[in-house]
Amino acid sequence: MDSQQPYGKEDLMKIIDKYLKKIGKIPKYNQQSDEYSKKISEIIENLNRFELKYRLRDHVKDLKELLNEMHKFVKEKTGIFEIKKSTVVIDSDCKKISNYLIFCESHIKMNLYNEDEEFMCLLDTQQSPYHIECTHYDKQRKDYSHKIDSFIGSIKEKIPDIYQILYPELHKYRISTDISMDLDKPKKAIPELSINGNSAIYDEGIFYMKVSLQRGVL
Repeated sequence: MDSQQPYGKEDLMKIIDKYLKKIGKIPKYNQQSDEYSKKISEIIENLNRFELKYRLRDHVKDLKELLNEMHKFVKEKTGIFEIKKSTVVIDSDCKKISNYLIFCESHIKMNLYNEDEEFMCLLDTQQSPYHIECTHYDKQRKDYSHKIDSFIGSIKEKIPDIYQILYPELHKYRISTDISMDLDKPKKAIPELSINGNSAIYDEGIFYMKVSLQRGVL
């Protein structure tokens, strides 16, 4: 479990001061001034954001690969040519057991579809824990039901790692994650990470994830 904390202000001030002295570029303004403090805060914010993005990247990659494997499985089972869009909503109640372990009870809703081929799949773990139901209108309606317990189990294992990176200081909370994959959208060369209040957005264009924290619910 990834439990590394972002840098604190005092630690980074020491690192930055040491580096500036080493290269002979001491700030012209007094180190105790408001301007200096503001500059340091901006640097810390940018570094922490970069660190979060870097640490999230591998976990998001694992999640994307898992969803792509699920797409491939459904296509093979149903004979559909392509799944163009998918949406996933994960509602979780989480409890931090230790610095390295977090337990989440999660409910997952998922939609896979291709409007051109009139194809859609629906998964709701509250209704059917490990089955995805698909419908394909190809001259006549065809219905499919497939067991995907291994995929669901893997999603439930991977998603707490992302929560732990974003909210390492929390011990008990409720959280909602919205994920979308859209093949018609252009892929962004550099993923964008934005954190605003109780929500965090990780955006790669084709892949989009929003994590919304509900404080004080539990």
